[in-house]
Amino acid sequence: MPDFQNLAINPIKFVNIEYIFGKLNENWGRTDYFLSKHSTQNILYSTYHEPKNIIEIAKSLSIPKDFVADEVHYLETNGFLEKTNKDKYLSNILIHDLPKDILGERHHILNRYAKIVLEKYVPLILDQPSTTNYFSGLHKCESLQLSTLNCQLSTNFLLWTLISFALDYKITFPAAVEKLKKHFTKHFDGSEYLITGMLDKDEKLTYNPYKYKYQAFSNIQYTFPERLPIEIWLSSTYYDNRSNDWKLFLGEKILTLYNYLNNIVFLDPNEKAFTKHVLENNDNIYAGDLSNTGFLIYPENDPNPFINLLLSPLKKEELLASLPNMPDDFSDLNNKLASELFNLTKSQYPDRMQEILYDFCQNSLASGEIITRVIEQALHYNILLPLSDIEKKTVNMIMFI
Repeated sequence: MPDFQNLAINPIKFVNIEYIFGKLNENWGRTDYFLSKHSTQNILYSTYHEPKNIIEIAKSLSIPKDFVADEVHYLETNGFLEKTNKDKYLSNILIHDLPKDILGERHHILNRYAKIVLEKYVPLILDQPSTTNYFSGLHKCESLQLSTLNCQLSTNFLLWTLISFALDYKITFPAAVEKLKKHFTKHFDGSEYLITGMLDKDEKLTYNPYKYKYQAFSNIQYTFPERLPIEIWLSSTYYDNRSNDWKLFLGEKILTLYNYLNNIVFLDPNEKAFTKHVLENNDNIYAGDLSNTGFLIYPENDPNPFINLLLSPLKKEELLASLPNMPDDFSDLNNKLASELFNLTKSQYPDRMQEILYDFCQNSLASGEIITRVIEQALHYNILLPLSDIEKKTVNMIMFI
């Protein structure tokens, strides 16, 4: 068992916090911000292997008892801590606290399976026979009506987003997801999800664990009026460069973008100039100038901006239907990966987390850790090319219009 008394001297931090969503509310970003705090992460870690009361937590972290009490109240209210019958608390998230040798073997296993996904599925997305050479994929974008509407975006940018979207949705194992649902926690904002955290290790690893951070979001339940039929998908990885607070007030930022599209792009040309002036000078636009988010790009010596994200004329269901299903043998492949990962790591988790860990592993081939490794290998083999700084702001984001 880890020596939790050393947390005051050597506090832990998470490399990645992954959400497995059942239901997501627009206010989710505030919760994510709270969980990114080092104090919060260390409270969750100190109560992971054994229950502690507020005084014990404060002592192990060498922070004031009153501060701990406030943090614990928020964590308990949101379902991240469970209160025992002796006023002690247990962490309710799955924490991956793995030694260097197991992390290295786990990384090797995930890379091996990601290579299979790259070779067997990515060519299907782009109607190509193999991934041995770089291909433009332009014909695929054209067949999905993406090139015309997004004519100022590079084909490489479109392919990044299309491949990521397909990996996120089309490699799926419904039975595994159903098993995970029984572990979802309902939070005060109405969201339901399971949270996992990967610890950052002091040991020098042979790979950069931050390259495999992944979060994807869709069907966010915005409380906007029904007249604003907003539907978006986006994922965040090591390869993008969104602002540090991009998850905060995400709903307001999307609303601002929708209003711009609705009032600028789809209006009669004679109305655009006036509406543009009103929007850009309206103090009520909470997210500020759209150019700050990267949604709008103003080319040099050109007063007319272009939309810097993928707009799909197809509904999400239509776009998904146009993409290939995963190969039939991927279910067996997922089962093999799940078995390897569970058997490799199970000794590192407390008894009360064994069932959650087992069910968590059953969805491993559809995990963000596989998706990010597929992207990494696609870059290595020049299937995808590096993104520009501008493209990194909004890559892997689709607004269905």
